[in-house]
Amino acid sequence: MIAILAFVLSAVIIPIGLLLLVEWAPLLAHRIVRAAAARLGEAAASERYVAEWEGEMAELPGGLSQLCFALGRILYLPAMTREIRRSWLQPGDLEGRDGKFKWEMLMPVGTPSIGDE
Repeated sequence: MIAILAFVLSAVIIPIGLLLLVEWAPLLAHRIVRAAAARLGEAAASERYVAEWEGEMAELPGGLSQLCFALGRILYLPAMTREIRRSWLQPGDLEGRDGKFKWEMLMPVGTPSIGDE
């Protein structure tokens, strides 16, 4: 019984799952890129990053490459958000009235909206 189950799993279910992943990968990649850009904060910057990242994805061969690219944008998002916020800040913006460092100025903002087109 276990041998039959292992055969069905390895010969049928896993290949079907991989085929579905390959078919859905481009759509998932575009939605992930839009969600990542939405987390950057400013709407104009988000639109610019979406256009830039989708242009880069268009040059990649295949949907899985695009999905890996989009997942890389999600992984790099916290560092990118910190860098963008640092570029917006003026000297002294990270210190409160008490002279202590304000960490919330460097934290990501916004909520990803994956379903928005």
